[in-house]
Amino acid sequence: METYAALPLLRPQELPRNLERIRTTASLDALRGLMIASGAAALAEHDAYLQLALAVAQLANPSYEVGPPTIDAAYNHDSYCQIERVADEPVRGFIRGFLKANCVLHEEVVAGGTSLSPLDWRTLRGAFEDMIVYMIGTDEACPAGGLAEMGSTSYWNPDPVRRWILGHHVFMGLIQGLIVCSLSLRTAVLSEDWATSLAALELATSLMAGSAMALKFTADFRPEYYESIVRPTMMPPQFPPGLSGLLSVDHAFMVKTLGSLQPLLQNLPPNLMLQYERFSQTFELAYDAHMFVCERFRGGERPSLLVTTRVADADKTAVEVLKKLKTVRVKGVCV
Repeated sequence: METYAALPLLRPQELPRNLERIRTTASLDALRGLMIASGAAALAEHDAYLQLALAVAQLANPSYEVGPPTIDAAYNHDSYCQIERVADEPVRGFIRGFLKANCVLHEEVVAGGTSLSPLDWRTLRGAFEDMIVYMIGTDEACPAGGLAEMGSTSYWNPDPVRRWILGHHVFMGLIQGLIVCSLSLRTAVLSEDWATSLAALELATSLMAGSAMALKFTADFRPEYYESIVRPTMMPPQFPPGLSGLLSVDHAFMVKTLGSLQPLLQNLPPNLMLQYERFSQTFELAYDAHMFVCERFRGGERPSLLVTTRVADADKTAVEVLKKLKTVRVKGVCV
């Protein structure tokens, strides 16, 4: 399988636990100044400012250590998706991974196009933009580059393995953003900081909606190529049996964190409860997007690669297992 530039991510338990730390960190000063001084007119097509933002984060710490691997199912997932776990200062490490994932999205859509609708594309792009707007501490929208309104491009012809791998980079960047929001929400609710709680919930809702579209983007290639080209790369002899995105440590950590919030959210102020209901609905949509991907690739007809290695649910299709999982997870998040 071809090798792509690894996505450098912190382990989820090492991510920042406070959104305000991300907003006020010194490494963003140059980025904030760039955004204020340059404006949309100074920006090159294809959102060059995001490349500059990435450079800012990298210049703050030109090198980083690669953390030691853990040889388990989670390691197999990281290895397949070409994710590199790094040891770095939490805020800087998160910023680098998140901005890199955004750059990957834009590079990949330029390289292979997309069949996403304009609305789905704006939702995906908007999730990254909302976090970046929060990072730089402005209420103004991010300046739009040449990809702002892209969707259903005329040159849709992505390399299927490249789109599958790099689409997972996009998805994982958003999941790490969701973890940061969830941890910050927990801290804010415990301290009855309702303004920060609302900001975290609004941002989490955008990121969750974006993650649903990232799943669709990851599967945005001709369905027949999954069977003949992509699926074999996840099977022996290239990887051990049972490879699945559900083995991602980031996804598991996010679900656990969201579940821990449920007892704290019983008596939220009305405006926060309304926003949490919106978030819960978006959480359900993310699982619907996962089922969409499975159905696109015959997951309604056969078990997933993960289920084929387990006795439980061995007779169920991938879509049936996801429906069951969605029911359990939604119950653990909704109040």
